[in-house]
Amino acid sequence: MKSNLLLITIDCLRSDMIFGQNRTCKTPNIDNLRKKGISYPNMIASGPATLEGISAVFTGCYSFVHKIESWTKSHLNPKCTTIAEILKNCGYNTYAWSTGPLLKQYKLDKGFNKFSYRSTNKNLYTLGTDYFVKEIKKLKEPWFLWFHLFELHRPRQLDRNFNNIKYGKTKYERALSSLDKYLSILLNSINLDHTILILTADHGENLNDNKLTPFTFAYLIRLPKKIMDFLNWIYKKTKNKLSFIKDKIQPMFFYEKKYIGIFQNPYHKIRGWSRIRNALFSPIFKLIGFKEHKLNRSLIKYLISTYRYVPYVLDGHGFHLYDFLLKIPFIIVGNNIPYQGETINAMVRQIDILPTIMKLLNIKTEIKVQGNNILPPLLKKTPEPTAFMNTFSNKIQLSMMGIRTEKWKYIKYDIVNSDNVELYDLQNDPQENYNVIKKYPDIGKRLMNKLNVILEEKNKYNDQMTVFSKKDEEIIKKRLRALGYID
Repeated sequence: MKSNLLLITIDCLRSDMIFGQNRTCKTPNIDNLRKKGISYPNMIASGPATLEGISAVFTGCYSFVHKIESWTKSHLNPKCTTIAEILKNCGYNTYAWSTGPLLKQYKLDKGFNKFSYRSTNKNLYTLGTDYFVKEIKKLKEPWFLWFHLFELHRPRQLDRNFNNIKYGKTKYERALSSLDKYLSILLNSINLDHTILILTADHGENLNDNKLTPFTFAYLIRLPKKIMDFLNWIYKKTKNKLSFIKDKIQPMFFYEKKYIGIFQNPYHKIRGWSRIRNALFSPIFKLIGFKEHKLNRSLIKYLISTYRYVPYVLDGHGFHLYDFLLKIPFIIVGNNIPYQGETINAMVRQIDILPTIMKLLNIKTEIKVQGNNILPPLLKKTPEPTAFMNTFSNKIQLSMMGIRTEKWKYIKYDIVNSDNVELYDLQNDPQENYNVIKKYPDIGKRLMNKLNVILEEKNKYNDQMTVFSKKDEEIIKKRLRALGYID
């Protein structure tokens, strides 16, 4: 008898919030799943965007193949076969419970018998777990259910009983503690002896959850290491002593990874400011033919060429390729899963999920994918496994791409020459604080050659760009505005 398959993707779920030693959230349910199954703490997402990540899960391919590289450019490549199509052809009843920006207009409904979309205010807390339990009981076996959860995404949603420091220092961690409790209720209604459970994410997240944000918008300033260390030393010395500094001054500064800077406003205030700005200036810009994104692009090009960095706003998941935005958990649970309780620390990729699921279900397919089966007996350790990553900003019309190995990460921008790149030694500098491209030029050249090989493959798919119909484009933009993704 065929096993059911439950694929849960949690928006913005960071790997270190499941596997990290310094986390303060309480996740007994997910911890129990780890003990029952196989865990991969070092899975690398294809990029820091939901559409790109979920499409990689569905197709086993990078974005230059599946073609969903931004919110408004194109829908899923019709030549790509999705996991739902494969399972449907194998006799599965396929269901999707989608939310956020994951609309069927992107053709993500390919292969699903029923594709259900709910708005982000219809979640585990507003609808209640009983609603979802009843819906699960209606599924016809053997079934495949993809369930996307948006509760961790800004603005964080949680049961108010969990909005307490004992469930996490940040609102993100409290939201995860809350989500874990509600997930346990949902999973207790499922027979895991007859169901394979996959728990993963679309991308990571920055944990800037401070509410005291005096400035509406500010690009962060990159400072020399000595100044950063000095300010961080002051922060540690004063954070528990002077209440004024703790409550008023410190929230203006944030020290994660490589930046100290000024916070943005809370999510709803950013959206409010965008509407005011558009109402005041957009008619003038339109009248004189001014393109705001061109100004932003020119400014960023200058900053990159002068200071060798992108002024990256540390809010949400944003626009960059750092590990805290890309490293996601991957957990497999099932009755007949080998190596139960094992943690596989090797670097794996988001595109490996589809071929791994096919192996778990003993499904043979001739469909070409870019990922590999990563189950322990067949996990082939190559001398230097590589992951390709890329991201695109709709607001500033700028893209970025990179190559990651277990030891190195190489990042390149699309609007500057090859001299303006970032190279990080991930073993000695896991926080990616120091660009060592000048120290290790040979490593940079070797990784650049690897990236060029992938870009040559990418060029083969340039003629396969898909375009939305006007009706679908209007629906997508309306939904993205409601989410605050576009102005």
